[in-house]
Amino acid sequence: MYLPGDIGIMKATAFPSKIGSWALRKFFVPYTDNFHHFIIREPIPDENDYEIMESIGSGVRHGRLSWYENYKVYRVAMPEAVEKGEMACRKYSRYGRARYDYVLFVKILIGLLLRELSILVVEGHFRKVKCSELVYVENESFVCTEVVDKITELMGAPVVPEGVASLPPAVQEAIDCGKLIEVTENDESHGTL
Repeated sequence: MYLPGDIGIMKATAFPSKIGSWALRKFFVPYTDNFHHFIIREPIPDENDYEIMESIGSGVRHGRLSWYENYKVYRVAMPEAVEKGEMACRKYSRYGRARYDYVLFVKILIGLLLRELSILVVEGHFRKVKCSELVYVENESFVCTEVVDKITELMGAPVVPEGVASLPPAVQEAIDCGKLIEVTENDESHGTL
């Protein structure tokens, strides 16, 4: 069974998201083809489904896991944080009317251009960057990875360090370093890590 605070991750499926995914792979490390992220909020037992929270073009919303296919689910690797997942999901309702953070993409593009120019001057060539190399300022709007980061922050185990751009490569870095572990719905042992 998935738990409140578990993180769903999907690869890009629609044309616009495939362009975004390509850009992330082209300019950022670590490599990832994961694109959309959401949080498991709670099970809906009588319907064999889960309520999720995500941020899409219309902003932060609640939805259903059954709306999606071909996703993987991850859990923070700190049992004491997992215990706070339900509380974190409830507290997150304060952001329920938040808009989608379209401005973030403009800021990231400008930040990426400035960073690449800096790298060219200092290192003499262009290279892919880590999300931690960009200037990031949080606001009251959210992309999907910011929703994930905000929930895990409320759980006491933020996926992305403070001040780091919350983009798919930053979440992949958390997976690569063991901060997030993959779980399955049928894995009976994963409730206790």
